[in-house]
Amino acid sequence: MTPDCPSCGAAGARELGRIPPGYTFAGRVLDQAMGEAIMYRCRHCEVGFRWPQPSAEELSELYQLGESDQWTYDAPARVDWQIAAQVLEDEGVSRVLDVGCFEGGFLVGLPKRIKRFGIEISPEAAAKARDAGIEIVGHTIEE
Repeated sequence: MTPDCPSCGAAGARELGRIPPGYTFAGRVLDQAMGEAIMYRCRHCEVGFRWPQPSAEELSELYQLGESDQWTYDAPARVDWQIAAQVLEDEGVSRVLDVGCFEGGFLVGLPKRIKRFGIEISPEAAAKARDAGIEIVGHTIEE
């Protein structure tokens, strides 16, 4: 069953591709892999999202255990980033907001023609993203 969009609530998101289980988060190797997921794009508001999504409690715990000085990722190994970057390129997107941008690894890999914005809860990671040229527009989605 296709999930409703977590941003606008619309039904009928379009599947973009499968994301394999993930063994790292916020710079640390997980004891247990995050489960396989699917990358979707809302047909109404066009937000891209992973489904299933970890709960707010699970994300909070994962962030708290993370090593902010090691929040780097091997971009070619991130299937979700590859899917998203291809969609952005195919559709000629001119600006992107990455919610939970860490230190900007995904955004930095996008073509320079794309304006890059981020939301990041960790002050240390947000500072690194800012240093990499990402405009941090808030620390939480509510901001």
